[in-house]
Amino acid sequence: MNPTLVLLVSLALPLTAMAAQGGYTGPNETQNAPTTVAQAMQAADDSRVSLTGHIIASLGDEEYRFKDSTGEMIVEIDHHLWGDRQVGPDTEVTLMGEVDKDTHETTVDVKLIQISQ
Repeated sequence: MNPTLVLLVSLALPLTAMAAQGGYTGPNETQNAPTTVAQAMQAADDSRVSLTGHIIASLGDEEYRFKDSTGEMIVEIDHHLWGDRQVGPDTEVTLMGEVDKDTHETTVDVKLIQISQ
């Protein structure tokens, strides 16, 4: 057998095995997570949240103003989370992250951005 072919097949097998892997399908902690700005503002520090609404302004240094039907709050989104997505004030997004309570303000540290369909 051709040595190059053997090498290619041996490299491809782990990739196909990874693609076939499954994952956990049961309940998770975000199912009961706060889903509105109003709820997030009242949630305990480090609570998980899943907020759907609009990012309406960039405040600089990875901070943005987020708005839903219940209010507005500051969210922190690391640059690498954007990927190649373009999001404007009219784009509905779901932000998943954790509440960050400080002495003077409550924000959300975003861990995942999804563009709503």
